[in-house]
Amino acid sequence: MKKPFLLIFAVLLSACSSNLKWPQAQSSPRLEAASDWSRNLPAYYPAMMNCLSSHPSQPAYAGEIVPVGDKKIDVRMVGSNDQRLSCVIGIKKQKPEHIGRLAEPDLYGPFFTPVWMPQPSYDCTETVPVESTAGKLLGWVTYTGCSNG
Repeated sequence: MKKPFLLIFAVLLSACSSNLKWPQAQSSPRLEAASDWSRNLPAYYPAMMNCLSSHPSQPAYAGEIVPVGDKKIDVRMVGSNDQRLSCVIGIKKQKPEHIGRLAEPDLYGPFFTPVWMPQPSYDCTETVPVESTAGKLLGWVTYTGCSNG
């Protein structure tokens, strides 16, 4: 009786791992005005989500994304236990090439928080909703820094 359960569990786990089909993220005037990685969030979204879903401590959010050449990104992510990992993945790929500890654990954002986590709300931040092209909320990008106005 134990073997069928384990087989079903293994099939479900492999289906949920990093082969998920993510919706297409929609750009917004705020994302387009950004001078950082969030400007490219619609292109990065599926790869970023594949990295976040690969973090061993769920749920996880992106602390920042660093382009690696033209076709890869390094998603610097934080898990629910505050474990900070680097995930290198091709922009059009489903599986990460490398996941490892961050050499520099400080993250400066902007941050991306998936919708299944609480909406971020901190002093001196701007939180921008990110929606799919179908209008479904996918999460939030949080920009840090206080304005003097």
